[in-house]
Amino acid sequence: MADNKGILRLALAGNPNSGKTTLFNRLTGFAAPVGNWPGVTVEKLEGTAVFRGKTVKVTDLPGIYSLIPYSSDEAIAGGYLKKEKPDLIIDVVDASNLERNLYLTTQLMELNIPMVIALSMSDTAKRRGILINCERLSLFLGIKAVPIRAADGTGINSLMEEAFSAAGKPPRFTPPAMPSGCADKDLSYADARYKYIRAAVSKSVKFPDKPPSGATDKIDAAATNRFLAFPVFFAIMAAIFIVTFGPPGEALVALAGRLLDRVLRPAAAALLNAAGAGDFVKRLVLGGVFAGISSVVKFLPQIALLFLLTSFLEDSGYMARAAFIMDAPMRRIGLSGRAFVPL
Repeated sequence: MADNKGILRLALAGNPNSGKTTLFNRLTGFAAPVGNWPGVTVEKLEGTAVFRGKTVKVTDLPGIYSLIPYSSDEAIAGGYLKKEKPDLIIDVVDASNLERNLYLTTQLMELNIPMVIALSMSDTAKRRGILINCERLSLFLGIKAVPIRAADGTGINSLMEEAFSAAGKPPRFTPPAMPSGCADKDLSYADARYKYIRAAVSKSVKFPDKPPSGATDKIDAAATNRFLAFPVFFAIMAAIFIVTFGPPGEALVALAGRLLDRVLRPAAAALLNAAGAGDFVKRLVLGGVFAGISSVVKFLPQIALLFLLTSFLEDSGYMARAAFIMDAPMRRIGLSGRAFVPL
């Protein structure tokens, strides 16, 4: 139920790059403060929205693929939902990748928290010839699924109407039974859920006989191909390091060095002379402090270039695919695929 001030507590959950934060910005007016979850550096987004005179407190949870806590993001999202028990969950699902996204949906439905599904990227799904019957999907899952386009606000009013209607009405969901006799419980768990998900998709989604193959689809196919994925991944990583620490990066370091030595150092010396500083102070400032700072500052362009390139990969969506590629080898050492990024 809403808190004692009558404010409905709403949590946004979903896979990374599903359009969750775009919906958050649309609901809260693009001006929500950014903080961190306690004890970690994962961003915490909270804001308020007013819908038809009712105030809603919106929390944007970290993008996750599962509630099983393999990563800090998954631990934070799962911990918040289980401990804080928000009044409502809006599960943001990428309509163009329905089967993959519904895995998290089935886990959220087990939490006994009222929820609705926001089918984001519905326009992308239509362009690919994917037709989703929202009524059938809602009927199969037992929770409302509403197509939206958060970027321009399409479907937001309908989504919020369904959200308020669902408040106080937890979904009636029976977890799929796991097959007996399987030694790998995690595999059995996943297989049982995907069997349920495939049944839901088969009853509510119509796929084109021949999926359209644009440039993005071809790149995606190469980036996640079982044979090409690792060569492509290592080639991209190698290219980033060559650009960062090779001639382009070295040129930036040299440029920063010239700026420091030919402009800033003479300017600092002139200021010291104008102030009447003694030789000892000059040697201390120019030969000690300035030289020490310069040796560090010279490498800032390389660091900035590295972050710029990785940010580009993140925004392009490749990092999510790279995490998928690296998931299997990383899980052998107890980490999720996304753990390769800080490595």
